[in-house]
Amino acid sequence: MGIRAYAAAFILFGAACGMAQAADGTAAPAGLAIQKGKAVEGFSQQKRKLTRDESKDLAEMEETCFQIVQLYLPRIKKADVSAEVLDQAYELWLQDKNKDKPGPNTVILAFGVRLGSLALKASPGSWYHVKDNYGEGLAIEFRKSGQQIYPIDSIQKRYARQESGFFSNLYKMYLLAANDMLK
Repeated sequence: MGIRAYAAAFILFGAACGMAQAADGTAAPAGLAIQKGKAVEGFSQQKRKLTRDESKDLAEMEETCFQIVQLYLPRIKKADVSAEVLDQAYELWLQDKNKDKPGPNTVILAFGVRLGSLALKASPGSWYHVKDNYGEGLAIEFRKSGQQIYPIDSIQKRYARQESGFFSNLYKMYLLAANDMLK
């Protein structure tokens, strides 16, 4: 499934979680799922690297993110789009009553790609297309820790609950995951 098809369909999957975590906050080891706060056997996952076209689509989504940020925070430069800026722009987008504002799928995907890119700038890793017991989506796997994060799904989950002000905390959690400090 390409990024564009994923963008059209990902809301239907219903994000299972932004990152599998047990009740005590520890991340699930690879090959395990979380059920009622505990890791369980029987979780299967297939992953593949993104195609060249999918990687180009990610770059386009990052540009889309900047354009959306510019609608709400016109003085922000592209290089300055941090997790904190995403928090501000997302809050303004939620409050925007204009019927012509960017749609939720676009905002979730674009901001998720940017949040993932920020995490990858801080710690090396790669985007993957992942298919598992919950459905399929885009994940980042960090080289150092082997931990996976799901930035787009993390945002979709919070959008569904009408949350805001979460980008900075997600980014901090992703850095902990990147450095294998969630155990």
